[in-house]
Amino acid sequence: MSGRPLLDPATIAADVAPRSITGIGNYAITITWSDGHSTGIYAFDNLRALAERDDTKVIQDV
Repeated sequence: MSGRPLLDPATIAADVAPRSITGIGNYAITITWSDGHSTGIYAFDNLRALAERDDTKVIQDV
């Protein structure tokens, strides 16, 4: 909630991958990962905002 990262990406095994993606209503998805965890609900509006932010970053980096 603070926006502060809770996880160091360097600590995630390279072989962790999504096993299933399940829709939650018309507003979000949840992901089950190969390491067994499935916490988190990812709202479509938040995913879109992240994607648009990354698109802008790629354009600025070019």
